[in-house]
Amino acid sequence: MLKKTGDIMTKDIYTKDEIRQMICTKIDNKEKFFHSVEYYASLNESEFIYYLAICYFRGIFCEKNDKKIFEYALKSAQMGNTKAMSLLTLLYRSGRGIKADFSEAFKWGLKAAENGSVTCMQWTGDAYRRGLGTNMDLEKAIYWYKKGYENGDSYCKKLLSYAQEELLEERKMINELSEMNSN
Repeated sequence: MLKKTGDIMTKDIYTKDEIRQMICTKIDNKEKFFHSVEYYASLNESEFIYYLAICYFRGIFCEKNDKKIFEYALKSAQMGNTKAMSLLTLLYRSGRGIKADFSEAFKWGLKAAENGSVTCMQWTGDAYRRGLGTNMDLEKAIYWYKKGYENGDSYCKKLLSYAQEELLEERKMINELSEMNSN
């Protein structure tokens, strides 16, 4: 006997493991794939809500839809999905589908970085280095660039070097100002 949920018969959907496998290889039946992702997303599975956001982000088996990207990314991120937090960071930084908001980008990027997103470790370092959505803090920028580099982001090594040079220059200027004021 078939189980019916909404308009979808469960025999007409892929299993979760089949979907995960297809994401890494080849998708056989695009319509069935998209409807399967929708089905699991409708069951409030954060991983599949995120996949749905990505489908709308890239226009995979559906029309690109900035409003739906944001809706699904936010819902999945609020459920703790780190990849969705990273996507929200990108959306808030770029203003795609929503008004650009560096404070929100920083908030979600920091959460994703703390949860292990290497990309967001770099972005969090950038935010601290440039004061985007947070106070400028070169020591925290250095921390996140170092953490990103230690987790495999080779570009963070270059950014780490820049931030360290900037911090040395900042400290040198502070020392010079202190000496001028004490004279």
